[in-house]
Amino acid sequence: MNRIQHIKVVSNDPERMRFFLREIADLPEGFDIPSYGADPTDGAPRPVVATPKKDLSWEDIGSTRRMTGEPGFIAGSVESRQIQVFPSDQPDIWAIAIGTRDVEGTHAKCLANDFPTTPIVATPFNGGIIRAFFVIVGGITFEFLRVEPLPENS
Repeated sequence: MNRIQHIKVVSNDPERMRFFLREIADLPEGFDIPSYGADPTDGAPRPVVATPKKDLSWEDIGSTRRMTGEPGFIAGSVESRQIQVFPSDQPDIWAIAIGTRDVEGTHAKCLANDFPTTPIVATPFNGGIIRAFFVIVGGITFEFLRVEPLPENS
């Protein structure tokens, strides 16, 4: 079975992204990679990404998806990792989902470090509950989530 190996991200604030990934997402340090691709000294204009407002709503996040409203699908499994695909007129990768046991603690760290963050929401999904929030860092949307069983009396 194939697995997702890694995700390639370009950001308008790589140092803030590094801080976020190490200190908030609790990923190990990793290593630096050499520059490749566009020459930063070529004088070409670089796009500017507006800083999102501090208090994001789930509607704000939904508007970034640019989906058509038609049904989508999930490819993969828990073992292989999953990719969600929805129809859109403008193809894009709109979020990176990170599973965590401590949604609440991670949310608190995002707020303490002034990252634009949605409230935590619990959503029924596939016979369980997904407790999650979104945060935008360096122009990239992340989702932190925990999958929980349904309560006994539901």
